[in-house]
Amino acid sequence: MFRRIKVNIKCFDCLFWLLLVFFIFPILSCHSSSENKDALISETISNFDEDSLTLIAKQIDAELKYQQLDTLYRNKAYLKGFNGNVLVAERGVIIYQKCFGYCNYESKDSLNLDTKFQIASLSKTFTAVAILKLMEEGKLKLTDFVTQYFPELPFKKVTIAMLLSHRSGIANYVNVYSSKVIKENLYPDNKTILEWLKTWSRKYISPPGRSFNYSNTNYVLLASIIEKITGESYNVYLHKTIFEPLKMNDSWVSMDSSAQAYLNRTISYNAFWKKKEEDNFDRVLGDKGIYSTVKDLYKWYDGLVNYRILKEATLDSAWMPRSKERKGIKNYGYGFRMMCYSDTDKIIYHNGWWNSYNSLFYINPKQHYVIIVLGNKYNSNIYDIHSVFEIMKEEKKLQEDKLD
Repeated sequence: MFRRIKVNIKCFDCLFWLLLVFFIFPILSCHSSSENKDALISETISNFDEDSLTLIAKQIDAELKYQQLDTLYRNKAYLKGFNGNVLVAERGVIIYQKCFGYCNYESKDSLNLDTKFQIASLSKTFTAVAILKLMEEGKLKLTDFVTQYFPELPFKKVTIAMLLSHRSGIANYVNVYSSKVIKENLYPDNKTILEWLKTWSRKYISPPGRSFNYSNTNYVLLASIIEKITGESYNVYLHKTIFEPLKMNDSWVSMDSSAQAYLNRTISYNAFWKKKEEDNFDRVLGDKGIYSTVKDLYKWYDGLVNYRILKEATLDSAWMPRSKERKGIKNYGYGFRMMCYSDTDKIIYHNGWWNSYNSLFYINPKQHYVIIVLGNKYNSNIYDIHSVFEIMKEEKKLQEDKLD
C-alpha cells in the first residue's frame, strides 16, 4: 500500500536553520486528511479501484516522487518565501498535495486544501472552454465577428477565434486605462470596459489576425459574448456549465458576494507580507476573477482530459498551436498556452498573476500528469517549474513564462 513518506532534510550548518526546520515549518505546512496513510491513493477522482491505483503508484515511482517533491517545496517555503498550496498527480494517483503558510497572515490562520485562491489569468481557460461549449451547442461560430454581438464596437474585422487565440490585435485595457482609473479612483466592470471600447482611439496594436499579442481585453469581450448569448451572468453560466457538473464546489467568480463564495477565501500579500487592497480592475471578469482550490483544479484537469465538458475534437482544437509566425516551442491555442515539440509531444499550461496572487497549471498529456500550484503571497519562484519536470521524469529542459 502506498504511504506517506517522511523526508530526511539535509542538515544545515548552523543552529538557525535547525530552529527554522523544527519550529517554523510546523506553522508553514498545513495538516490535512491528505497526509493520512494511503490518502494519496484513495483521494482520487479516477475510475480505478484501489488495487489498480496501488499498482500504478509503484509503476510511476510515486513514493520517490513524493519524497523529492516534498524536499523541493519545503525548501521553497523555508528559503524562497513560497506561501501556497501544491498538488501533483499522475495517471489518477495524487502523488503530492500540501499547504505551506498562511491564509491570513495577521490572524495566523493556516492554509488548508479547501482554501480558495484568485487564480488570475488561469481563469482564461474557463472562459475559453465556456465559449467552445457554446460553439458545440451551435449557439455561436468561431468565425463570428465581434460586431455580430456588439455592433457598436469598432472591431469589424475581429472574430471570436482571434479573441480566443490573442490574435485580435486589440490593445490591453489594463495598459490603456490604468492612468485614468487610478487618477479618478474608478472601479470599472465589464460593462464599463465595453462602454470605453465604443470610442477607443488606441484600439489596435497590430492588424487583426496578423500576430499573437496577449491582451486581457480579448477575454473581457469573450465573457461579455457569453452573457449576451445566454442571457445569464458570467458567474451563473460557469457554475451551471462547468463548476456544478465537475463538482467544483469551492470555485467561485470573485464578484459573487455569497457567504459560500467567501468561505476559506485567502487574503493576498506582497513579498513582504503587506496586505494587498482591492485593485481597481478587480471587478473586470473573463480575463481573471475566478477563485478556486488545488483540489477543484484537479477536477478541472480531470474534466478536460476525460472530455466531461468538451468533446475530444473540440479540446484538440483548443490545444492546437495558433501562433506559428514566431520560431520557438512556445505557442497559444484557444485559452491555453503550450510548449510544442511535435504534434504529439507538448505541454499544455497557463500561469496567472494578479494583485500578488500566483497560479500555475501544467498538463503533460503524454505522460498523464498535472502540476497545480497556487499562492497568495507574491513570489516569482512559483513559476520555476524546471525542478518539478525533472522529478516527473520530463527529459526536456523547458522554459516557462514568468507571469501570465
